[in-house]
Amino acid sequence: MKSDSKPLLTAQAEKANHYTYLKEFRVEQCPLFIQRKCTQHRPFTCFNWHFMNQRRRRPVRKRDRTFNYSADNYCTKYDETTGICPDGDECPFLHRTAGDTERRYHLRYYKTCMCVHDTDTRGFCVKNGPHCAFAHGNHDLRPPVYDIKEIQALENPDSDPNSSSNGPNILDKERNLMNEDPKWQDTNYVLSNYKTEPCKRPPRLCRQGYACPQYHNSKDKRRSPRKYKYRSTPCPNVKHGEEWGEPGNCEQGDACTYCHTRTEQQFHPEIYKSTKCNDVQQAGYCPRGVFCAFAHVDRSALDELHLDDPLNLVESIHRDTNSPISNSISAGLASSGLLGSSAPVNIPGMNERSVLTNFSPSTSSPLQHLHSTGFLTGSRFSHQDSMESVQRLREELTSSRAQLATWDERINQARAACAAWQLESEEAKRKASIAEQQRDEALLQVKALRVENEASSGGPYLHTLRRTSELRSLSIAALKSIQSQLRSDLEEVEKVLYRETATKCMVCEEQNRTVTLSPCNHYVVCSTCAPNQRECPYCQTPVVSTS
Repeated sequence: MKSDSKPLLTAQAEKANHYTYLKEFRVEQCPLFIQRKCTQHRPFTCFNWHFMNQRRRRPVRKRDRTFNYSADNYCTKYDETTGICPDGDECPFLHRTAGDTERRYHLRYYKTCMCVHDTDTRGFCVKNGPHCAFAHGNHDLRPPVYDIKEIQALENPDSDPNSSSNGPNILDKERNLMNEDPKWQDTNYVLSNYKTEPCKRPPRLCRQGYACPQYHNSKDKRRSPRKYKYRSTPCPNVKHGEEWGEPGNCEQGDACTYCHTRTEQQFHPEIYKSTKCNDVQQAGYCPRGVFCAFAHVDRSALDELHLDDPLNLVESIHRDTNSPISNSISAGLASSGLLGSSAPVNIPGMNERSVLTNFSPSTSSPLQHLHSTGFLTGSRFSHQDSMESVQRLREELTSSRAQLATWDERINQARAACAAWQLESEEAKRKASIAEQQRDEALLQVKALRVENEASSGGPYLHTLRRTSELRSLSIAALKSIQSQLRSDLEEVEKVLYRETATKCMVCEEQNRTVTLSPCNHYVVCSTCAPNQRECPYCQTPVVSTS
């Protein structure tokens, strides 16, 4: 009966790399870090943990099909700074470790959703690195392992939702409640209010994550485009390369006309829902639900352009009469009959209300006239080809506007860079001129000092002995003077010799030292003599390699 209580990592077959992460990632302490030899500490990318608050417990599903700790409910006793829980590893709740690894690498969630970031040339996630807990492609997806309570809830959908034994977890309840709120189903409401107010819950106690419509930090915050006017291009003071910095780096603050966060850019009216969701395309499911900034279905052109009232379309086209794409849109509508078969194509030259000039005075309203001329008929929904054409043209318009904004931003950045380079060039020239003048003055001063020194020391030449046979005839005072001069000259020779030998090769004594010998690491030979050396000329250690 002992085997019945033995815990199982998972009952389903796992891929080798998935099994390794589920079982071992951040479970053991790094032995190299203890020896202060781990090279993956800064930035912290080590497979093992270095500090206790990075330590993760191995998730297992026991024989009774319950987890050894919850996948969603966090422990209120766990100290996130020290990594200590009074209940230890037996705690049945989730520990909020650094990087939230206990939840991300839990059997319930690890690799069950697609990552929103791309991979680099090595196949690593550009955002989360080599240890990304999200799937990159269908081959990397794995099915979630459910707790017995979740299985019972799936098998008995009509059971009491408030029951702790059968009901879905708290996180799913909160997300479902948010997804079912009708106001968040309205695109205009989402664009106006999503992430524009701070979350009212205490820090780190909000379990909704991306499903929370309020922001939790400055990088999650978003300005409402109804209240603030800003473009869909990133602010150059905030985004550098692929990384978003702190919005506070921009001195203009909320008055800036560019995006300050990834959320502001993705939920900008010019970009929102303009690209298809990768999760839906690859896995047929998106975990972000109504709060996904990408398109899940091909929305009809009528819905996108609000063709329930075609006057909105006509006026929107007239507002962009100088755009070449507006001509294409009007031509497509005219060819499909949505602007009437007699409607002119050249929008820039037509009167703003020329489309309504032919309606009868007896008609009670322009809208009724549009019905009578075929502008608004029930058959508009049967014009599938025309709708696809309108949708395509609208996407081209959005893409062109975004591209123009990008070009405008790049031109401004190039102008600013050119101005900065010009100032730097002028400053460099000024400094170079000053440095050249100082160099000339220094050379003159050195020359003057050299002349003065030579005059005081008796000339630039070393003193030489007379004939040795004459030494006996000299007085003791003369001999002492010669001795002092020779000692001084010898010191000068030794100084020059030391400087020369310190930089010259110890073998040929001609070329400068350029090669380091290993393993002694003596920098003593030149590149010409190095290949012929079998041992170090300084310490006689056998040479293994050179650099």
